[in-house]
Amino acid sequence: MLDHFTHVGPNGTHNCLVLELVGPNVADFVEYYCMNNRLPAKLAKVFAKQALQGLDFLATNNIGHGDLHTRNLAIVVPGLDALNEEDFIARLGKLETGAVTKLDEGPWAPNVPTQIIMPALFQEQDIMAAPCPSIKIIDFGQAFFGDDAPSTLNTPFVLQAPEIIFGDRLDLQVDLWSAGCLIFDLVSGYRPLDAWWSFYLVRQMIAATSEELPSRWQAKWCAMKREKARGDGGPTMQKWLEQVYFHDENDAEFTMEEIASLGKAIAGLLRLEPSLRATARESLAQDWFQ
Repeated sequence: MLDHFTHVGPNGTHNCLVLELVGPNVADFVEYYCMNNRLPAKLAKVFAKQALQGLDFLATNNIGHGDLHTRNLAIVVPGLDALNEEDFIARLGKLETGAVTKLDEGPWAPNVPTQIIMPALFQEQDIMAAPCPSIKIIDFGQAFFGDDAPSTLNTPFVLQAPEIIFGDRLDLQVDLWSAGCLIFDLVSGYRPLDAWWSFYLVRQMIAATSEELPSRWQAKWCAMKREKARGDGGPTMQKWLEQVYFHDENDAEFTMEEIASLGKAIAGLLRLEPSLRATARESLAQDWFQ
């Protein structure tokens, strides 16, 4: 962090952090530059390891991120700090803007912008200029101290830890669940869970982990099950990882043994009981990261 300040505007008061200048988030990089919506194996492993290292640093300082996913990992673009504003804008290319118009003649609300600016996109050669690409964790809008955790988090629904779904007390362990989902996504290009209703998401969690829910959540789970949904919860996490990674064997760079090793590391993070999850440091000691 380079600096911080408070901004007061039409949408309230915001505590702002000034972080170092970085490039695109990993999700956008994959969308625009990666074949089959999947990172190359080398990058996937490097980014997964660096994300865990960053998470370990945050946990060591009693900080939870609260919103860890591929859109909140930004790729470092070499040389940006040395550019002045004019050269930086030139590197991005001409900005595309569009005016914001109204369908009626009423007055503008004070928080409505006058124009929309399309997100700029770095060129692939700029992003990959470093001999060893690296990422930074960004967007600390939901970050919290471990002894002052919020009652809930606005993490994307399919990435929410089970304790968020069940309204349990939150702590730094929520980031470990997110890390498991993140690593699965970095390697396979898919998310480990994909349901959009609480009942179905929890059922997928149970199937993926092959674990029982903690007893303190059972009453709420029974209430969810009264919806009388049909069908099973889907494959285990390991089976789903193998299915999505090897669906086209011509694109597979990791071996079956390496994916099995990765599955073991992810399984340590995706534990339903928060206190049983492997820490970021313990995960980094797994064979797949060596």
